[in-house]
Amino acid sequence: MAPRTKASSSENVFEVEYILQARITKARKSKRKEWRYLVKWAGFSREHNSWEPERNFNKTSGNMIDQFWAKVDLGDRDRTNLGQFTKIGEEFFPTNRPPKDKKRKVSVENVSAPPSKIQK
Repeated sequence: MAPRTKASSSENVFEVEYILQARITKARKSKRKEWRYLVKWAGFSREHNSWEPERNFNKTSGNMIDQFWAKVDLGDRDRTNLGQFTKIGEEFFPTNRPPKDKKRKVSVENVSAPPSKIQK
């Protein structure tokens, strides 16, 4: 199936069906920690799911991130304070799976194309 894209200057924008999980990683160009989200792309099978940094999500998809975190038990930790997360690679899952009959679509920017397999 062809990707659903929207022209955004020189970047492609793809639609996110939902976020499956999150994990703490090291940013590629620095030693700082960052969140990455496992994204299920709208119009693509699960084999095209990919890990995307939070900075790739545009303003309309920020709400989807907030809704994801509303379903995750972090204990007493605050997701915005990355200093509280010491284990690189620690993963977080929502308490329930996304509904099969409701597909919420938002956009993610700065992605060249959904990859052919999950990137770690």
